[in-house]
Amino acid sequence: MLTAMALGPLSSSMPSSLAPITLASAGSAAVNLRVGAHVLRWPTEAYVAGLDVLELQVPVPRPKAGTLTQWRQGAPDLAVNLKLDDALWQAVLAKAAAGKGSADTHWLGQAITALKPECLVLQPGSSLTPSAQGRRRLSEGFAALRALGVAELAWQPAGVWEVSTALTFAAAEQVRLVLDPLATDEEDWETLVQTGQLPYLRVIAVGRQARISLGAYDRLLRRLEVLRPFSGLDRPIELVFEGQSGAKTALQFKRFAQNPVADF
Repeated sequence: MLTAMALGPLSSSMPSSLAPITLASAGSAAVNLRVGAHVLRWPTEAYVAGLDVLELQVPVPRPKAGTLTQWRQGAPDLAVNLKLDDALWQAVLAKAAAGKGSADTHWLGQAITALKPECLVLQPGSSLTPSAQGRRRLSEGFAALRALGVAELAWQPAGVWEVSTALTFAAAEQVRLVLDPLATDEEDWETLVQTGQLPYLRVIAVGRQARISLGAYDRLLRRLEVLRPFSGLDRPIELVFEGQSGAKTALQFKRFAQNPVADF
């Protein structure tokens, strides 16, 4: 099987900028495709030069607001999405229930002000099921987060949620559903396409590998192509690779998407 060659270290002092990707065919408008990775620290210059979006999850101990502001000032044009860990999500739920904030919710407000994320990405635990109580608590959490002034929310369900049920709930709550385009089966992907919703795409298993098959890249491009009618230049398709090799894989995929016939 052909495999993509691993790229050099992302900490290179001479990053080469990659142009944004557009998905377009004859007679149709180009659509912006943002490619990036899930990371636990602010990225290097090479990341900023080569990729289009950052999904940042800030671990404990959390940096102060001044540090977050310095990060943002160093990459003002990079699209940033902020992923909440469980402690932040639980703090938001507690505030929604009791109306009283905590140190975690205070920090989250500071992070949103400093980093100016376009989207908050949520991955609640499996305890929030499709039951009436689970839906109510999710709705309360979504409302509390919107009150912080973030334009968009993306939600990755866990546990017993089926894709069709999650899509219906996401549409009702006006949030993006987080899906893995390579792990979602054909029937569920067709259901997504029929709803006309634009998901938030996180590639999980492939992003954890050091070498990726070209077949996986090709399948990914084909799945992205069918989402074009539901997006636009002002509402891009976002594709995030997870895992230790996520940033390298994102760069590999972006280069492949720009020139699929290149010798990888």
